[in-house]
Amino acid sequence: PHTLGNITPGEVVVRVEKEGFYEWTTSALIQPNDHKILDIVLKEKVGNINVNSMPEGANVYLVNSNGDEKLIGQTPVLNYTASIGDYNVRLEKEAYFNEVKSITVKVGETSDISYLLKKKPGTITVNTNPKNARIFLDGIYKGRSPMQLTNLPEGCLLYTSPSPRD
Repeated sequence: PHTLGNITPGEVVVRVEKEGFYEWTTSALIQPNDHKILDIVLKEKVGNINVNSMPEGANVYLVNSNGDEKLIGQTPVLNYTASIGDYNVRLEKEAYFNEVKSITVKVGETSDISYLLKKKPGTITVNTNPKNARIFLDGIYKGRSPMQLTNLPEGCLLYTSPSPRD
């Protein structure tokens, strides 16, 4: 608490300001030897955020300018109330690359942000018994086992064929 002393008796105007909050103003009548207590609750300035992604179901993290983050739900997130200011919005979904975008939340406004998530490629390690089998991916010869195939798109068809005896 902050105490103000030596106030001349009479009517005074009290104004309280804090960044990110609405200003609060009142008048008070001060009598000699009077002690007034003002318990003030400031109203925060807020806006809303809508977050969508394709595909849906990604975890949505709101990261403020101090680096503090908060999980606010899974897409779609609609009408999430946030303090005004600048944020990074990070999306995470299993088997997809994380995506981050920046937004500014303004008083009384709704900020919309959308993501098109990209699938992570897959990896296949092919071990055969016996070794030296031919490996085909989507009908294209890739080499002989054992072999690791990386950066594979979803839906690839793997085929192995025993090598003819030399």
